[in-house]
Amino acid sequence: EVAELAVTADGAHGRTLHALTPKDFDGQHGAGAIHLSADGRFLYAINRVDDNHIVVYSVDAETGALTQLQRRSTEAASTREFTFSPDGRFLLLAVQGGDRIAVLQRDPASGLLGKTVHSLPLSRPSYLQLLPAR
Repeated sequence: EVAELAVTADGAHGRTLHALTPKDFDGQHGAGAIHLSADGRFLYAINRVDDNHIVVYSVDAETGALTQLQRRSTEAASTREFTFSPDGRFLLLAVQGGDRIAVLQRDPASGLLGKTVHSLPLSRPSYLQLLPAR
């Protein structure tokens, strides 16, 4: 689950939980990485074990409230981490259970993820970080 909190000088308030799985899901699950897009408009969270999806939320600019936009398969088990390309047009998944890095299309305007455009074989990737070009 993703917890939505309103933080004020008095502490955290207004806790709302957002399920990462459909209501009828009957398997094990566990959250992986969670990141905001660079512009702060979208939140992405990985759910792994038996579910193996990445969930996309829009973030309300005024209230911070989350609205689920998409559930997209990670296409293999145990996706650990992800990162965004510098231009925001791609999302890279460290698909540990699939022994690869998957590159997904991403629409920066809508936040939605598209098809897998590239797959790079790599034994059990668990972390991704892009370094600036020299």
